[in-house]
Amino acid sequence: VMENKNLHMLIQQLAEREKFADWQIIPLSYCSPAIDIAMDNYRYALQKGDFAQMKYLYNHLDIRQSPELLLNDKSNNLQYSYYIILFLASYHCDTLHNNGTVKIAQYALGTDYHIILKQKLNTILLYIKEQIDNAIGKCFTDSAPVLERALATACKLGAIGKNGFLISKKAGIKTLISGIILGIPKKNADYSYDKGIYPIGKQNIFSLCGECHRCIDACPTGALYAPGKVNANRCISYHTIENRKESFPRELPNPHKYIFGCDSCLNACPWNGKNKPGMEELTKLHPVTNLLLNNPKEFLESISSSGFNKAFKNSPIGRAGRNKILDTLDSLK
Repeated sequence: VMENKNLHMLIQQLAEREKFADWQIIPLSYCSPAIDIAMDNYRYALQKGDFAQMKYLYNHLDIRQSPELLLNDKSNNLQYSYYIILFLASYHCDTLHNNGTVKIAQYALGTDYHIILKQKLNTILLYIKEQIDNAIGKCFTDSAPVLERALATACKLGAIGKNGFLISKKAGIKTLISGIILGIPKKNADYSYDKGIYPIGKQNIFSLCGECHRCIDACPTGALYAPGKVNANRCISYHTIENRKESFPRELPNPHKYIFGCDSCLNACPWNGKNKPGMEELTKLHPVTNLLLNNPKEFLESISSSGFNKAFKNSPIGRAGRNKILDTLDSLK
């Protein structure tokens, strides 16, 4: 039987070893108020069409409401208590800059964070399973249908800013959220969490923003049209990565010449002053990204689509593909 404080200490040691900027564990049931509010906002965005053609965001509403469904473990008849363990990984780096003729969102300059964070989370989950008999778990980054920012506020890791991103008092605004949905058999231990120790899961929105609206002012296209409201149809990040059906809209301004993603609303936030040094694996410039930044047209015309996919296999940039980036380049004025 592992006591609460021992589980807490174990994860603390693992999080520090893996160089996460912050972390927290709470019973998943504590997150219900935050999830309920976030789901109301999510459904509003769906109905309004703010998700544009990202059809995957229209799916799995049941899992977004009840993240424990991710586990879906029917291999035994055990009853489980469910917990959420969330981690923040900083990708901030003072020396990792967009010094080329075009720009790429900072999170995408290095190795794909999905690969790095999943490896770290799988290591942590494996260790937990070794310590707790019949424990089950599922690791996730933003690739799973989970409202990770709402869960992060429930865990008191920060507050959602007016740009929709999580702001952490401890680690600033340039962080990536990942986590583990953990199931522990009820027969193994009495995990009756003390609410005086573990935070209550309330949604926390805009509390760290005050009267500031720099992010809204900084959005060059008006995609960020109100606090926490983003219309993907006008978002540079959407059109340079996720929009598979259309060319980059020629009527949309792209003054900073982003060809993958956009950091305008992030860079405008005063909480950048609290950014922690990034996780080392996330702050090393991907070998071929430098070529793309400095001679994008020449580089892309010298490589085939399959060659591009191979070169950017372990980079977030591979998600857009050669032709999408070429189209964005052609749209730049």
